[in-house]
Amino acid sequence: MIISSAPVMEGDELITEDNKRYVVVKVTGNTAYARYMETVTIESK
Repeated sequence: MIISSAPVMEGDELITEDNKRYVVVKVTGNTAYARYMETVTIESK
């Protein structure tokens, strides 16, 4: 799955469109590996 063409580093976080939060744990060449952390609740004002 391709999420971003922007450079990423270990420790970067992302939230997918289904509100799942991931943290990048490893970057090898052009491939980043992320660990699922939690499903977040997005509140709107």
